[in-house]
Amino acid sequence: MRTNTCPADHKHGETPTCYRSHKCTCFDCKDANRIRCYEYKKLVAYGRPTGTLIDARPVQIHLGDLVMAGMTPAAIAAAAGIDLSTIRNIMNRRIPRKRSTPFRIYQATAEKLLSVTPDLTTVPDGHRVDSRGARRRLQALGLKGWAIQYLADRCDLDRHKLDRVLNSPRVFSSTNRAITALFEELWDKEPPTDTPIQRAVKTITMRRAQAEGWLPALAWDDMDLDDAPADASSEPVLVDEVAIELALRGEPVRLTLFERQIVIDRASDAGIYTSAIAPVLGITPRHIERLRAHAEAA
Repeated sequence: MRTNTCPADHKHGETPTCYRSHKCTCFDCKDANRIRCYEYKKLVAYGRPTGTLIDARPVQIHLGDLVMAGMTPAAIAAAAGIDLSTIRNIMNRRIPRKRSTPFRIYQATAEKLLSVTPDLTTVPDGHRVDSRGARRRLQALGLKGWAIQYLADRCDLDRHKLDRVLNSPRVFSSTNRAITALFEELWDKEPPTDTPIQRAVKTITMRRAQAEGWLPALAWDDMDLDDAPADASSEPVLVDEVAIELALRGEPVRLTLFERQIVIDRASDAGIYTSAIAPVLGITPRHIERLRAHAEAA
């Protein structure tokens, strides 16, 4: 029985989600569903295909990448604007063998799912995401002396909530966005040390970070996706000048950490934009700015 009416900001009549999943009873949803049923019956009567079906394998692979990046099926469904049961059906359906009939889905559904990017900052509120990015950002700030209590006050969050981020595998998307924004604001700044109490808090925080083995921000190429920090000790000292020149021309090549830093320095001298060199190096423009700031400080 339909007794629910969705909020006004939902896409009433534009998609079948409200009518089918939310059981919405507004006029727009019911009228749009009536039209869809009429068009479907007309196609069946004329013997025409009722929808464009494509192979679901690329979508299944993309969903796996989104889950590996830290998005839950519910978060993916919310970002794509489709029903959660559709996501679960696609993810749980096994990829068939070569001789069997391939699993197919509607092209419109595939386009919506493929448009979802593994960007945790775009996940709607109320959904949980992987906490490793938020945890690493808090640890990097703690290594610089930023106390958890001070960070909680800056981003208007409860102290205990930030403590749970350091120990929980998942965190709410709103908390992840707040920590990301706070990190972008404070990553290149030092905590206040005007009073003896502030200096003592900085010292205690840095000692805790060093004792627990927290890593700085530069230890990660991508704080949200990397499984392990880069091992600089295993990198060879030799420099491949050909690879560096190819990277400066915009061709993706395999570089060591030292060669990557050379490319960043030469790109700056040559006037090459950060946005142009970032895809070649496989890191974000913001991370390039952090590497440049670290090199200048050194």
